[in-house]
Amino acid sequence: MSSQDGSLVAGPGRCCSAVPFCCSASGHTSNALEPARERAAGPWSSHDQRDAEEADTRLLIAELCKQFYHLGWVTGTGGGVSIRDGHNIYIAPSGVQKERLHPINMFVLDYPSFQPLISPPACSGPLRPSQCTPLFLAAYRIGIDRPGAEVGSVIHTHSPEAVDVTILCELRGEDAFVITHHEMIKGIRRNSGEYHRYQDELVIPIIDNTPQERDLEESLSEAIRRHPEAPAVLVRRHGLYVWGRSWRDAKTQCECLDALFNATIRARLLGCDMRFPPAGSKYLHDRKSTEAGPLRFPEPQQQ
Repeated sequence: MSSQDGSLVAGPGRCCSAVPFCCSASGHTSNALEPARERAAGPWSSHDQRDAEEADTRLLIAELCKQFYHLGWVTGTGGGVSIRDGHNIYIAPSGVQKERLHPINMFVLDYPSFQPLISPPACSGPLRPSQCTPLFLAAYRIGIDRPGAEVGSVIHTHSPEAVDVTILCELRGEDAFVITHHEMIKGIRRNSGEYHRYQDELVIPIIDNTPQERDLEESLSEAIRRHPEAPAVLVRRHGLYVWGRSWRDAKTQCECLDALFNATIRARLLGCDMRFPPAGSKYLHDRKSTEAGPLRFPEPQQQ
């Protein structure tokens, strides 16, 4: 059913049909780790398979939020995670302790219409859609608007390194984070699908923060338009939005970017500017160059 403001609210008789591992008659939640196949009576069906996949996606978001909390990326209820599974987009709620999320707490939207499908059931308490939702959807639109691009997951962190690097760029009067000649650059995939190389110049745009998270949508969308290959946007004195073709891609790129932010700050303390290649490097950035060919191993020797 719908609330007065038009948002979806789980009501009586709807909990268990909307969420495959929600409420039992006793009012307790079933074990989210229990495979749907074991819970289902009778033969394993395509419906059971969909239930299991949905349970896995919900559980995965809860696990990632807990992991990111312990990394210091989503403390104080900040940050968020979203994963697209086929035509469903799952988003963690707003203003909650991210390390204590339960799989039933997720909101679900349709892809590509972005229409609300499922809200957390009443038994999970009063939860609000994530303030990050408009920003997540702006990233998902990349996969709709650009042939060959695909976005399957979006992560928002309040990483201290991400915040600090925006301040460093602010002191330089720059509106983008730039780095080259660092090994972790190779873990960053362009929206077109190609990975960066060690000698490439990685550019991540920076937008100014706003009092309300949702008000970032316009400037984030503009940054995406102006930097079509950047898989992330930094928000000054706030944090990072990063996306990928899957949750694995998004997580990998989030980790690589955090390492690059940390390396930039530490290098600055050592008097090194990571915006430029090391002196005497023979591997210089060339926008026209292509990827190297496949590795060729020597032929086995005759015995």
